Amino acid sequence: MRRKRKRPPVRKIIFGSTLACFVALAFGFVIGNNIGFYDGRSVGRDEGYDNGYTEGHDEGFDLGRTYGYNVWNPTHAEMLGFISLDGTDQIEYDEIEYNCFNYTADVIANAARENIKTAFVYIALKDGAHSIVAFDTIDQGLIFVEPQSDREVRIEVGTPYWYLGIVESYVIIW
Repeated sequence: MRRKRKRPPVRKIIFGSTLACFVALAFGFVIGNNIGFYDGRSVGRDEGYDNGYTEGHDEGFDLGRTYGYNVWNPTHAEMLGFISLDGTDQIEYDEIEYNCFNYTADVIANAARENIKTAFVYIALKDGAHSIVAFDTIDQGLIFVEPQSDREVRIEVGTPYWYLGIVESYVIIW
């Protein structure tokens, strides 16, 4: 009888090594792809952020210089000079078309164009409401101004304001 000679399992070795190479290749591809993707995304994000910050900052800064984003608190004399030249008080009052709110809004807009910081002051009265402006002057503190007359006024809760009524409360909005 002849003995059967064992052959080396060639097919298994080839198949096994092919499978191992394929698994290694796939694993390497996935790992390499993920590393490349995240590295590329990170670099792109950082470069995009840097470019956007630089360009946005420069444009915003230029707009801020020309449109009043760099506002300051004036001195009392600067406030008086602005109010005297403002001209809003020369506009005729109309309860429907141009009332206290419009006077206040126009003074605030004009002050912003001059880079002067102003506040909207809402006054709740017993029988209604009114609005004026305020300036936080650097030498005399908080000054309230009636934009219809350009006069400095005082506001105190529980006291009358002009002929409009008793002040119940007020809010200063910067």
